[in-house]
Amino acid sequence: MSAASCVSRAAVAVAPRAPPRASSSRRPTTRRVRAPPPRRDASASATESTAAESTTAAEEAPVARSLEFMVEMACGKCVAKVEHALAHVPGIDAVAATLSTNSVRVVTATASTDAIVAAIERAGFNCRLIGQGDVGAFGEELARRLGTNLRTLRQSLAAVAEFKGSAYGHGSIAGVVRFVAADERNTLIEGGLRGLKPFATYAMTVRAYGDTTRGLETVGEVYDAADDDGDDSSENARRAAGDMGTLVADANGEVTIVSRVVDARLKAWDIIGRSLAVVEQGGGGGGGGGEDGTSTGAAAVLARSAGVGENLKRVCDCDGTVIWESSPDDFTPVVVKKKLVTAVVEKKSA
Repeated sequence: MSAASCVSRAAVAVAPRAPPRASSSRRPTTRRVRAPPPRRDASASATESTAAESTTAAEEAPVARSLEFMVEMACGKCVAKVEHALAHVPGIDAVAATLSTNSVRVVTATASTDAIVAAIERAGFNCRLIGQGDVGAFGEELARRLGTNLRTLRQSLAAVAEFKGSAYGHGSIAGVVRFVAADERNTLIEGGLRGLKPFATYAMTVRAYGDTTRGLETVGEVYDAADDDGDDSSENARRAAGDMGTLVADANGEVTIVSRVVDARLKAWDIIGRSLAVVEQGGGGGGGGGEDGTSTGAAAVLARSAGVGENLKRVCDCDGTVIWESSPDDFTPVVVKKKLVTAVVEKKSA
């Protein structure tokens, strides 16, 4: 098992069974006749208008998330340098570095994971994301309502989909998309992808199953979930919960997914074991590569990711690899690695 898989990446999840299909019948719509509202003076209207605007602004405010990084620090000066480096990253609300565990916890609503890692590495330190999601914000009462225990709930607050290129059937698409539960209602998405067609538009959806053996053919339809408020007339009721909207690649075939709140019906603990699909609109969506070597679509399993404070080990229990020794090559299949080694040996022998 690779160091990245064992230390800093998500555990492999089991594909869930098909969720029950919602009934095609809809509740009849009843129109209600309401009496006209009483007349109000201008000052009252202005006050109510201001209150409504304040409520809307609060609802649209970014939601903060907790992230934890393993940072190779050796002394108190290292801690100070890391904290100083992060103080200059826009959007970070709080930083707590701990020398004894070599960990740095960050609370942010808008700063990307990549920006945080880049700032720490520019300061001269190795850095790996090891956890996301504040487990302390979730208690026994929610676990009981979900029909599970607290330990299982706190292990299900974050999910990650890793696209790893052609070696894993993802064509040219590579990158990571993360989901994390900020609280009971809000789930956030953030990440980045590359290897897309320049300026192409892609639909991003959570699919019902995590069976990616035949790519997009076996992941099922777009995942849906019941609308908790029961409002069949809402925009959400007309759209599947797993419909994440569209992504537009830049001139380099890359896209950055800025942290944002997803559909309230989409919960991190419900999507673990399913899959995330990225499909070019109008590109057929059959997976694999196009004529120019770029992919028209791919799907990756949404696997469980550790929460903050749950993944502080620095050495892989499987092979003894230290976290800093992990590299992108860890994601190369063993079969491919053996072929590469064999080719090098044969070349030297010749």
